[in-house]
Amino acid sequence: MSRTYVRAYLGAFKILLEAGADVDSPFPLSPRYSKLLEEMEISKEWYPTCLDWGFQRNRELFDLMLLRSSSTDGTMTRHGVLRAAMYGKSAVSAYLRSTDLLLGGQAKNFLELVMREQLSNFGWEFFNISVLKTLIDVGVQIHTSDHPEYCSRLLRDARRGINNETYKLLDRFFQDHSSVSPEAISEAVSEKGTTLLELLLKFGVEVGDIGAHALLRAARIGNFSAVNWLLGAGVNIKAEICEDSGSGGDFTIVSLLIQEIDNHRNIKNKMSMLQHLVDCGAELKERARDQYADGLFKHALVQKTEEIRGIWGIEGDQFIVTVIDKKKTADVLVPWLLDQLGVGSRKIAGDELQALFVAALAERIDWRLIFNRLYTSYGLPPDPEAVLALLIERQAEDQLIQEVIQRSASIDMYAKLDFPDRWSTPLQAAASVCNYPLVIQLLDRGADVNAAPRGYYGLTALQAICFWFPTSGEERDRQQKFVNLLIKSGANINAEPETGGLTAMMASAYHGDVELAAVLLAHGADPNLHVTMRITLRPQSTLDLAAGGCDMIKLLLDAGALSARRGSTGYEGAILDAEKRGNHAVARILRDHVERQEKQFRMRPELWACHNAVMKKMDREDAERREKNLQEN
Repeated sequence: MSRTYVRAYLGAFKILLEAGADVDSPFPLSPRYSKLLEEMEISKEWYPTCLDWGFQRNRELFDLMLLRSSSTDGTMTRHGVLRAAMYGKSAVSAYLRSTDLLLGGQAKNFLELVMREQLSNFGWEFFNISVLKTLIDVGVQIHTSDHPEYCSRLLRDARRGINNETYKLLDRFFQDHSSVSPEAISEAVSEKGTTLLELLLKFGVEVGDIGAHALLRAARIGNFSAVNWLLGAGVNIKAEICEDSGSGGDFTIVSLLIQEIDNHRNIKNKMSMLQHLVDCGAELKERARDQYADGLFKHALVQKTEEIRGIWGIEGDQFIVTVIDKKKTADVLVPWLLDQLGVGSRKIAGDELQALFVAALAERIDWRLIFNRLYTSYGLPPDPEAVLALLIERQAEDQLIQEVIQRSASIDMYAKLDFPDRWSTPLQAAASVCNYPLVIQLLDRGADVNAAPRGYYGLTALQAICFWFPTSGEERDRQQKFVNLLIKSGANINAEPETGGLTAMMASAYHGDVELAAVLLAHGADPNLHVTMRITLRPQSTLDLAAGGCDMIKLLLDAGALSARRGSTGYEGAILDAEKRGNHAVARILRDHVERQEKQFRMRPELWACHNAVMKKMDREDAERREKNLQEN
């Protein structure tokens, strides 16, 4: 923190204090801290105050706040215990005698709280090794759950220089506790050398079994000697490492390092460490259980962006916006990775090269340069049809798509798109981006117009084009032309969607495209098919999904559409959905339709019988569908 910032910081507090700010008011607590206080049954009077926070934050600030405190000399305080503990056991005993409480149950409970605050990450910045030693000397026991953090704190403090006091505490800890957490061991890795690591060995710690995190830290800070020492001590360089950083899984050490290389600064040193790890046997995979390096390749490709970051200026009075050019990093990372994998030589297997092509296509950020480089340097992937749908969906250059089509043995091969559980054939991919000329070409080559949807969000070609949303009159005309072509080619208008998809009719209703819906109805689309929505787990029909547009509702009602949650009238679910969304005009149209129907049913009983027959048929289909789902699950 710069001196200018500290002066401004203290100046602002002086103004607040002069205005009468209450320094003895409770300090805001995190849920985790509140839970600790409740578990320890700490009295409310010992909850941390703003004055306690001031002591932890800055001593000059604390002195200013102390002048405004209403606490008396006879009151035991957190900052009073901490200040006394910095001077040893006798000072703490004297302080306790000077307060209202003797060294009894309540005082002991309070000292245990102070100890736990020292060893927990509650946002308190103050930590003093002498305080820990003193509290232990006066008989405060370290809570079992705090053992890992206690060990980490001791080792972190020892990195600044091992002294006799810290050595004794470490010795006592390792004598009393045989288990040490991997995260604690990583704190023994200093910026240079292996002094603390060797000390752990003297204390009998089996570093080789739990040293993966320590190896990662050594690699991150560029301590080659520590890396070599840990490997010599038996640390498995191929072990997966689980971090609490929200990254979502166990990664290899190479993968974690590549994820952290986010700019070109010091890239030479970082690449030297990566190369050293690979030379020592580290695997070029995202996770050790992966078959190929495609996941790792995607991490390298992510660097093909410019990232904008904001930082406070040196004097704290300006906000500086910087652009970190990750492209320079990728220009180093990607060729290095391809070289290590042996791309372009006989070293890499065809299947792995295939996986790299897919990884390059799946990454949405500036993928073309990398994919074209793979293509021009190493030729098409072994099975070009395996990436054809991805190329089409990413709207790659037509020349490349044409070459892949000509070399493809199967025109209907599915490819996994960069979307959770969605697969697509080339024809389905072309429909999803409304590429009309390409669809004609694929159909001429024998593409299956009714290839089944695959994956949770899978769509048939017709469903995909109906789900595509035009943004201009020209695009709308192209979509209509597209739909007519697919229907003429034999597309099944009523094909069932996958679990997360929609029928062609539902997609048109969802987008409120009355013209498209009319075309589908004219060719036999069934408006009464329905799906179960993933979020609500409720059945939804075409009528339910169209509950936002009056014209669409009228068209569907004329076509005999009903709600998936029919009730006694056949429309109750759609009415409820419309009212919930605030579409009262739609709700009125539905209610008026029900009222007209009831009048017609009274005059013409055969219409009432027909309506009941349709309702019973749909109820029977619902029951069969539920039974099928139960059997599948």
